[in-house]
Amino acid sequence: MYSTYQRNFSLNTECEADPSKKNKIIILGGGPNRIGKE
Repeated sequence: MYSTYQRNFSLNTECEADPSKKNKIIILGGGPNRIGKE
């Protein structure tokens, strides 16, 4: 998650990527990502 609000990162040691041991996939060529986009 990204935003324009910048936190004090020296106090925040938690990773924004939320790492886990679960298997991950990458979807390549997912097609249109908006309704009505052609």
